[in-house]
Amino acid sequence: MKPFSPKMIRTLLWITAGSLLLLYLLFRFGPALMGFEKTPQQSRAYFQNLGLSPTFGTLETQGRKIHYVDTGGDSLPTVIFIHGSPGSWDAFQRYLGDSLLLSKFRMIAVDRLGYGQSDPQPESSLAIQAGSLLPLLGTVPDGVPVILVGHSYGGPVAYRMAMEQPECIDGLLILAGLADPAKEKRLWIQKPLRSKWLRWLLPPALDISNREIVPLKGELQQMVPLWPRIQACTTIIQGGRDMLVNKAHAEFARNMLHHVPLRYVYLPKANHFLPWTHYELVKNELLNLLQWCPSLSGH
Repeated sequence: MKPFSPKMIRTLLWITAGSLLLLYLLFRFGPALMGFEKTPQQSRAYFQNLGLSPTFGTLETQGRKIHYVDTGGDSLPTVIFIHGSPGSWDAFQRYLGDSLLLSKFRMIAVDRLGYGQSDPQPESSLAIQAGSLLPLLGTVPDGVPVILVGHSYGGPVAYRMAMEQPECIDGLLILAGLADPAKEKRLWIQKPLRSKWLRWLLPPALDISNREIVPLKGELQQMVPLWPRIQACTTIIQGGRDMLVNKAHAEFARNMLHHVPLRYVYLPKANHFLPWTHYELVKNELLNLLQWCPSLSGH
């Protein structure tokens, strides 16, 4: 039998490593992927069963489409939900149909660039990700406050939006959000998996996720001098058993936001998937922002 050439051995090693990473990602992200990207028919049926008729809309920014779902009256404080990586708007579908929340808020959930029904091209720039969502602020009537809810990768997108338009963002609710560039470390195989030769090893959603996460350390570093711009009251929720986002990210954000009213909720036994595992707590913290945040109280 002809021996393998060094080139062939390297190729087999890459494929093996990529396969192991795929199994790792599926194990870690599997719970988060369950239920994502429901069909439009399923989503409409969900809201119809609740007696709701949300707006399924799109907006364009810099020639790229953003898909969103909008529920509630536009005279109420507006909440914009931003999913993680990977993800889609329906990570927050249950919140958009919650009767108590609907009595207090207008709620919008988005598909970020690269996901769901938004522009399919992956986008690794946090500035562009945030900028693509800023036009949603144009749908908010004058004088109506805005709260951003960001989970995981959606956390730095929310932070970046509050840096770009601090006068428009009144509250932040960050769930296991990334923040600290020094703590953003990736497996060595993730960078090669961005190449066109190896990307096929990953399912599409994980390919997009990998392509935006690999450059994240540099993106977070660019944000470091911008933290003083944020003016929003902030609640940060972090789990002690989060294997994807270390609690050091929450500590970093707390230190960077010492100049704003801030509440930190640490859950020693919680994992990364707070929007689903701690639904009632997240819901209550959203409602609590209306009570303790000066710019939101009275709404």
